[in-house]
Amino acid sequence: MELRLARAPGKSRTGIFFLTSPITRPMISRTPNTLIKPAPVAVCVCLAVFLISGCMTPPPKAPENVCGIFDEKRSWYRAAQRARDRWKSPVGITMSFIYQESGFRANSRPERQRLLGVIPWKRKSSAKGYAQAIDATWKKYVKDAGDWFPDRTNFEDAVDFVGWYNYQSQRNLGISRTDAKSLYLAYHEGWRGYR
Repeated sequence: MELRLARAPGKSRTGIFFLTSPITRPMISRTPNTLIKPAPVAVCVCLAVFLISGCMTPPPKAPENVCGIFDEKRSWYRAAQRARDRWKSPVGITMSFIYQESGFRANSRPERQRLLGVIPWKRKSSAKGYAQAIDATWKKYVKDAGDWFPDRTNFEDAVDFVGWYNYQSQRNLGISRTDAKSLYLAYHEGWRGYR
């Protein structure tokens, strides 16, 4: 599609020209009698942004209501059930950990520290995703769980990670799998910090 520029009323040859098209609102150009073709780079960038934003799962509408979450996101229910069956971790405890850690936001990360109070700097930890798993613990999980290409921003992988972590806490620290308070302290502070 080619669009032509029209001179603005009352302007000289070096004045401002407007893109005339029934589809778009006027765009400003300072070059007279120029044909404007849609920039392929801009189209590609817009398409990439659109596709990437479509891949992110939005958080549930009512994150405090587990039944509502499972009604809204049936695949999350199935993932939580699989994690429960695999690691014997109650669904309510697993979901409460994810709610507390990330508010069910896939791309959740710790805030950046500020250099001189203004410039964004390093993050306080390597925590990432629904479960806010740090790099070292995530590597242990990947090694133990045997999943192919797990991702911290994938809900199914995150809920399985929380189940695995609680199973390890029960096994290594002797915490009951229904003791949500002690399990969360071990989850938040780490196994060494809990001892």
